[in-house]
Amino acid sequence: MKKLNLLVVVAIALSAATMLYVAKTMDAQGTTITTITINIRVTNGKIHVSQDPVEVYPNQQVAWASPDGKTFTVNFPNGGPFKAPSFSNAQNSNKKAEVPSGKATKGPGTYKYTVKVGNLTLDPQIIIK
Repeated sequence: MKKLNLLVVVAIALSAATMLYVAKTMDAQGTTITTITINIRVTNGKIHVSQDPVEVYPNQQVAWASPDGKTFTVNFPNGGPFKAPSFSNAQNSNKKAEVPSGKATKGPGTYKYTVKVGNLTLDPQIIIK
């Protein structure tokens, strides 16, 4: 029974890991930056993101990716919490590549953004801590 419980816990942990991928990099000052990847998928005619809302702490950035290779645009009305107000993989030759935000330049607060894939839209949130 203990082995079965352990297998269930491992399976749950692996499922959670596939939904949210976190990577670490360094910025120009040598500070470790953690990247939270938000996967964008279209299923049954609706956009889904792997985490909504997502909490972003200092020394973290967000990166959006389309594992299915769909072209997407992320747009923050009123500028949003990052240096750029919008992000897209439209110019990338590899549509599955991540599009990073860089560290938040504004904060703390809750910021709605719009994800657009074709004529579909979704309005998730980012919470800057």
